[in-house]
Amino acid sequence: MGESSGLARAVVAANILHELLNATKHYLERVMALKDVPVVNKKNLADRVKSLHARLAGAGGK
Repeated sequence: MGESSGLARAVVAANILHELLNATKHYLERVMALKDVPVVNKKNLADRVKSLHARLAGAGGK
């Protein structure tokens, strides 16, 4: 039972990662379109988002 429970948790975690990546897939475009945010701030945020997406995709096995 413990083994199947661990597998179920892994599937749930993978599904959450997949949903998060899908929900934020257009986030960079939205950030870059902000008119009142300085370019340097937008670039810093874009770098963070790209890094997070890369880590999440790696954690999700993609």
